[in-house]
Amino acid sequence: MGGLSRRPRRFPELERLLEGSPLPPKKEIEALALPHIAPLGDARGSAEFKRSRAAMLLADALWKAYSGDESADPSGLGPAYSGCARGAKENT
Repeated sequence: MGGLSRRPRRFPELERLLEGSPLPPKKEIEALALPHIAPLGDARGSAEFKRSRAAMLLADALWKAYSGDESADPSGLGPAYSGCARGAKENT
């Protein structure tokens, strides 16, 4: 993930939790991710907001990759709320 610190980073401990089993529901992914995300607050948002939002975006990205459907929206809220304001097809 990017935007949480100076460099993008992976979360190998989270990868190990998810590897080898069906992808859990979005809310469960968010709960698993939260303890691994520790951004700093700044003018762009509080640390808690960034932490919560990063967990949501991570869950969305995993579900989109898992489903193979670029337009999949596991939140059911639509692109403006899922964190993906532009569809992936726009850039291809």
